[in-house]
This record gives sequence, structure tokens and C-alpha cells, in this order.
Amino acid sequence: MKKTFITASLLVSMMVAGVASANEFLPETNKIKSNIQTVMVRQGSTKNGPQYAVIDRNPTGYNKQVVGGQTIEGWIKDGVAYTAIDGVTTKAYRINKDLETVMVRQGSTKNGPQYAVIDRNPTGYNKQVVDGHAIEGWIKDGVAYTAIDGVTTKAYRINKDLETVMVRQGSTKNGPQYVVIDHNPTGYNKQVVGGHTIEGWIKDGVVYTAVDGVIVKKGTHSAG
Repeated sequence: MKKTFITASLLVSMMVAGVASANEFLPETNKIKSNIQTVMVRQGSTKNGPQYAVIDRNPTGYNKQVVGGQTIEGWIKDGVAYTAIDGVTTKAYRINKDLETVMVRQGSTKNGPQYAVIDRNPTGYNKQVVDGHAIEGWIKDGVAYTAIDGVTTKAYRINKDLETVMVRQGSTKNGPQYVVIDHNPTGYNKQVVGGHTIEGWIKDGVVYTAVDGVIVKKGTHSAG
């Protein structure tokens, strides 16, 4: 929660710079304060002593203030942090993610405000040290990779059932060896559309489609 308020304060500071002159004095409008409160829910007469519970007095992180004659609001919903100016959402970003939605055109047009999504980390690259090992992850050409201490140990195609795993370390003269595992060899999938159960699968090179248990279509499967 504190991180959210700090981010909101920085955003407000940037906005203030645009609406106030260098000679204007702007009072502090939103002091950083915690909405987390710890209360005792059981007295200390038990053998385990007193017990406490944490209460969030502001679970959505909502805050509101007036800066330069404009009403600025901020809140959190479903893991997304929003900022609104005079009732119009101007910014939204998923907390601790790299995607950020920013307003690129004001709402004065007949279509209202327009937004653009900026990916601050297009390859999804991340790095961390766990138990003394450097673990990296990234995305390239639709494939997600994992490397430990500089050696790729896992790779899989995003949203596919094929997964490439290392089966032999790189100590051999040929380097590491990988094997591809198909977690869904028949390509089976099932979904409900308009109240009907639609299934699809592959068998002996033939693609089948069934609706409510009845095969309605089949065709020859060709590798794409």
C-alpha cells in the first residue's frame, strides 16, 4: 500500500509541475500515511498471549485531492492502479507489471480520450538470485526461456503445449541436450459456446470436431 501512495505522490508532483508556475507555493495536499491498522482481537489471558489482526481501512487505496483547481483521484481495482483527473481516467497500470496505459489524446474529441499501452519490458526479461544462482527469464519470438547461471535450462512456446526441457547438462563436448515434450499430443480441447459443448482433437493425422458428442467435421491434419 505504501508503494502505491508513493507512486501516486510522484504522479501528482509531475502534474503540479505542469499547472503551477515556479513562483507558486503549493501546500502539501496528500501526506503519506498508512491505512493499515493492527488491532488486538484476543486478550493476553490465554497461554499464547494476545492475538492481533490487521485491518485495511482503505482496501482499494482510494485517495482524492485538489491540485491546481483539478480533482485528482487514485484507486486500485483487481490489481490495476488508476488515476483520474476531474472524473476522467488518465492513467491505468497493472501493479508490479511492465504494461502501462497512458492517455495520448485528451477527451475533447467526439470519441473521447484515447489511450496507448506501453510495454516497459517487451521481452519480459527478469533476473534474480536464488540460493546463489542467477536465474534469468525472457521472451523471444514467442518462446519463453529460463536460464540458470547463464545456461538455458527451459524453453517453451507461449500458449502452446510444446515444452523444451534440458535432459543433459552442458558438460559433454556437444553441449546441453534438449527434448521436446508435447503435453497435449492429441491436440484435444473442449469449450462451451452458446450452450453447446464443442470438442476438437487429432488422431492418426485426422482432425476431428464434435458438437455435443457428435462428430460434425473431420479433416486431414497438416503440420503448420
